[in-house]
Amino acid sequence: MESAKTDTRVQVTKKLLKDALLRLMQKKDFSEITVSAICKEADVNRSTFYAHYAIQQDLLDEIIRDYIQLFQSFFQQKDLDNNRTLFYSLFLPFVQQHVAVFSCLFRGSQYALEREKIIREVYNYVVSTEGDALLLEAIDQYTVSYLIQGSINAILFWIQNGMDLPIPEMAELLGRINNAIIREMTLQEDL
Repeated sequence: MESAKTDTRVQVTKKLLKDALLRLMQKKDFSEITVSAICKEADVNRSTFYAHYAIQQDLLDEIIRDYIQLFQSFFQQKDLDNNRTLFYSLFLPFVQQHVAVFSCLFRGSQYALEREKIIREVYNYVVSTEGDALLLEAIDQYTVSYLIQGSINAILFWIQNGMDLPIPEMAELLGRINNAIIREMTLQEDL
């Protein structure tokens, strides 16, 4: 029983620290954020921080891992049947729900490594789906990378514009753009 209580306290403390870091990252660059600032924002002692993490980067890495796992579990439950518009109609609410994380991690160049981890995970997801695995035989890895990076940048632009398009319209737009590029590239392969 004591172990369950301890686990719950650890989870609560880690959530406080993660939320504090994300709030601070909305205001300033990660490199400017100190352990003291995180602890003050989370209302925990520095010793509590060091009981769980050696440095701020460890906390950020755990946040990234959490969101990658969340992303994986979210999409493993979905049968998208190679439907890009359906993918975006499910992914955009996920982004909207976690907009603070996406906004922080995809802003500027300081989070390039973290961004690369997430992009790699999206790429791995895309290439692991059965329909898209067949697609990859028809188009090259550069086109797939372009599609993923372009889609992420379009989503960031959408976020920066206050998510001005409704999710169904944005999903349809991204699906159409992706399908047009894929169609063009597969036609080029056939020539």
